[in-house]
Amino acid sequence: MKKLLIIILVLAGFNSLFADGLMMPTNENYPKDFLRNKITDINVTIDGFLAKTIVYQEFLNESNLKTDAVYSFPLPPDARAVNVLYWYRDTLYQAVLKVQEQAPNPGTGEGGVAALVNSYIGRNGLKVYFKNILPNTLQKVELHYVSLLDFHKGEALYNYPLFTKEFVDYPIDYLSFKVTINSKQPITDYAITSHSGYTSSAESVNKVDLSLSKSKAYLDQDIELKYKIDNNITDTDFYSIANDSLDGHFALFIKQPNEVDSNLTFENNFVYLINTTSRVAGVTMQQSVEAVKDAINLLKENDKFSIIAYNSIINKFSTTLIEATESNIESAFSFLDGLTPAFGNNLEYALNQSFEYFSDPTKNNAIIAFADGRSVIDPYEIQENNTHSVGIFSIAIGDDVDRAKLEMISMLNNGFVKYFKHDKYDKREVAEMFEKISKPVLKNINLDFDDEVGVYSLMPFVTPTGFAGSYSFVAGRYQNSGFSEIVLNGININGTQTNNYQVEFTEDKYAKNFSDKIWAKEMIDMLERKVAVFGENQIWKDSLIDLSLTYNIRCKYTAYIADYETLPTSVEIIEDEILLPDSYIQGNYPNPFNPSTKIKFYLSAESIGKIKFIKIFNILGQLINVIDISSMNEGWHEITVYGKNYYGEDLSAGVYIASLEIGGEIRSSIKLLLVK
Repeated sequence: MKKLLIIILVLAGFNSLFADGLMMPTNENYPKDFLRNKITDINVTIDGFLAKTIVYQEFLNESNLKTDAVYSFPLPPDARAVNVLYWYRDTLYQAVLKVQEQAPNPGTGEGGVAALVNSYIGRNGLKVYFKNILPNTLQKVELHYVSLLDFHKGEALYNYPLFTKEFVDYPIDYLSFKVTINSKQPITDYAITSHSGYTSSAESVNKVDLSLSKSKAYLDQDIELKYKIDNNITDTDFYSIANDSLDGHFALFIKQPNEVDSNLTFENNFVYLINTTSRVAGVTMQQSVEAVKDAINLLKENDKFSIIAYNSIINKFSTTLIEATESNIESAFSFLDGLTPAFGNNLEYALNQSFEYFSDPTKNNAIIAFADGRSVIDPYEIQENNTHSVGIFSIAIGDDVDRAKLEMISMLNNGFVKYFKHDKYDKREVAEMFEKISKPVLKNINLDFDDEVGVYSLMPFVTPTGFAGSYSFVAGRYQNSGFSEIVLNGININGTQTNNYQVEFTEDKYAKNFSDKIWAKEMIDMLERKVAVFGENQIWKDSLIDLSLTYNIRCKYTAYIADYETLPTSVEIIEDEILLPDSYIQGNYPNPFNPSTKIKFYLSAESIGKIKFIKIFNILGQLINVIDISSMNEGWHEITVYGKNYYGEDLSAGVYIASLEIGGEIRSSIKLLLVK
């Protein structure tokens, strides 16, 4: 059977930022646009390529007014919230999902700050309404969400959206980022590439902990984490969890070798589609032309290609595939430079015409389309017309695209989607994408499960192609626990390939993974795409609501509501591991100071029973004073520090460092400025 790969590169004109949470007051007399962000404390658990993020934040009502407020968090596009916790008068509550719309941000949303916030949090943003935040008190909130990591040539990427500079132009008191990486393959390298000053420890070659903490931190850069694994064969990661009242859930990742010899990959045949509708005239169309040229320049000696420009009609560079010779590439560039925009946007016709270029199933056949996704197109009709088992890949630039339609086309046709910010189009990342799709090592993948396990409801419905240095992902349900064999069949350059893997479908109801949440996320994503593409359907709507309420994952018909009644159960606390802030110094007042200043700090439960000090150093790092706080228990504390050393002698004016030390380890430090 032929294998065609379609890559849709979507160019659009809107850019939104994904970043940290905000708390917007509803009281019109509140003196500022937002409550003050005091703490952002992030804990991430990564199992292979599954990530669960827990974000704890504290927001201060700085005014003398009582106010309600809306918490807004810009979830990454591929993430789903699975829990929201909050505190009121020192009692911990759990937000409940209800069938209703999310709370709007204060204001009309048509202008001013509310409109900026709505744009800022994006289509996947989370909003929760909190009541009765008293003057000079904290609103504490904790958000849990799950996502899948990007992976290329053995390197996994996790990104936390911290950048909030447009709204938070001051340093918050405390920023903490902690991550635990668990991998079934050896971890060969790891780093928080966006920030310096982090610490790390490797418990084994399969487990790594990294930690970053800062006092008085500006939220001016996202946190980016990368780690590499050693993988030279087709291998799998398998996770499963049993449930009290539901059948079990599992997640299977099929990883291909990081590097393969060129003799083990298929030769490439590409057709490039470029959208020339008037909607993309100007910079966007020029960017498309340059991107097509970049892609053509990546062709190898034995590759073949052609180009189709489309609007309401199509314009073919050639009627057959031609070799990627220097003269043919030069002619292709001339063709691209001569394109002009016109009315219409018939992507479906262009795709169907492109199918006719391919007849050799032994090649890696690809259609690379540059589009805005705004064409009238039925993904199921594309799948039906795809008689040669076409794989469809979408690379989207910007946010003004029909994401649901493109993602649905990809999932139905062995593909995936890659997104870029409109103002962050990166040739290197596009080159990585083309490098990946030009190296399929296993096509027509099929999975066979033991009938005794009772596997069902697989997502996605079609198992993606295996590319060198990447993974394929499948989630599903199972009825019976026990050890079993999964048989993977596929086609490589030499013919049929079969791999057998022994796995355990666990009976453990408290397994430390979140494959149930990932499966539910994929199901909700799929149903929401159907609603977006084909319109609301009562069966789909009922299914979405049922999934949302069963798995506590918000969908388009539900919202997290703070009812100030629902307490988290002990089971929920065990599963979600509620995050409380580490010990740290919040700050001091006054600063600058003379003759004394008060240092405010927080001690966590973990510090109880340990030797604890506040140590004062001069700018040269010399210890000049020590205050023993070992007798202090969990909670907030204040101590007064005077401008004197051990011996009661006055200190000279200048900068000093106050550090919180617990059990011999410095946990937090701030600068003090003594003036005369």
